[in-house]
Amino acid sequence: MADVRALDADDPVLAICESKTGKRRTITLNRGALAVVARRLEQHGDDAWLFQSTSPRHSRREPPKPITRKAIGRVFAAAGEGIRPRARLGTHSMRKTRGYAMHAAGVRIEEIARMFGHSHPAVTMRYIGLDAATVRRGYEEFVL
Repeated sequence: MADVRALDADDPVLAICESKTGKRRTITLNRGALAVVARRLEQHGDDAWLFQSTSPRHSRREPPKPITRKAIGRVFAAAGEGIRPRARLGTHSMRKTRGYAMHAAGVRIEEIARMFGHSHPAVTMRYIGLDAATVRRGYEEFVL
């Protein structure tokens, strides 16, 4: 687990090892993410984890635990329930949205694939919802 307390504002990069794939990655935190980290540290500076579980199921005798991906998924799902029309949000929703927004802004799909750690741009296209119809519309709409 990367230590966010050791982040340098001039080089805000986290080095992580993904538990699912075992791949080593670096993630650069942008201004918004750094602001969240600073706020969390200010409010919960004594916690062992940046996002620590406050579940009453965890005994005070046990060491503190980070929040789980499942807990984060429940928060996203609840947020989606509050949107009309209802949105089905999950832990990958923001990641997919970022990829789609980057593509819409003109970032090459190969760059997005690399950022996501995908093995091939086709995986990224499928992941962010670019299907054959979307590609076809691009050809039809942009006449040079």
